[in-house]
Amino acid sequence: MEGVPAIPPGLHPAPNPEEWAAVHGPLALALAQRAGWNPQSPHPFTRRVPYMVALGGGVATGKSTLAAWWAALLNNLGVEARVVCTDSFLLPMAEMEKQGLAARKGFPESYDRQALHEFLQHMTQGLPAELPVYSHSRYDIVPGQRQQMTPPHVLLVEGVNVLGEAGDHGQPFDLAIYLEAPASLAEQWHRERFLALRVNPPPGSPYSRYGAMSEPEALGHQQRIWREINQVNLDQHIRPAGAKAHWVVEKSTGHRVVAVRQQQGNTLLHPERKP
Repeated sequence: MEGVPAIPPGLHPAPNPEEWAAVHGPLALALAQRAGWNPQSPHPFTRRVPYMVALGGGVATGKSTLAAWWAALLNNLGVEARVVCTDSFLLPMAEMEKQGLAARKGFPESYDRQALHEFLQHMTQGLPAELPVYSHSRYDIVPGQRQQMTPPHVLLVEGVNVLGEAGDHGQPFDLAIYLEAPASLAEQWHRERFLALRVNPPPGSPYSRYGAMSEPEALGHQQRIWREINQVNLDQHIRPAGAKAHWVVEKSTGHRVVAVRQQQGNTLLHPERKP
């Protein structure tokens, strides 16, 4: 597509060039324009507070990847973009276990929602804030570590239940996006990720214990996790909160984006439809 910026170098996984041109490039440009970016002006960005974007969706649907892609393009354009994952606001595992929430990780009650709300409030007011550090190798909050953040031009907040934090009309977010995929595909992607982490677990990761199991035994654990935790969370919280989204990004096999539509049903982008 003419006018779509090139794929920024160093993205992993690398986007499909055709899908980048048809979907991700135009979406990131739309985010920049909605945030007030005007490359023709001597001051291309005059907004004083961040343009707030929420990206929600089920486990293993690719939220972190899409947020990273869009942020990379925005930064290449000169629009400062940062990504915050709501995992940073999960309660520490010790606290979850104390409260009997160990099997409810990712459910709304497993978050420090007050801390999340305070962080978002600071950002919407254009004030610096700090947030906890979450380790994706230990799958836990890192004790004693905090990350300082000054308000960027665009803040992308991604997480399974982030849309549950949106009020009427999506507030405090300027744009709420739901990443939609059939539950059977999401479960497949979770299984594939589970097996990959079982073979090569990060140091200190809880996935290490699955490496000592046979594959059928490990898959039994994965299926139980999906059935009793992820599917329940999807049905009870994640999918219903998706009704608050302004845009819906529809995915199919191979993580392909097959359409982007407004919540009212109007299709914004349909990369597989030929003119």
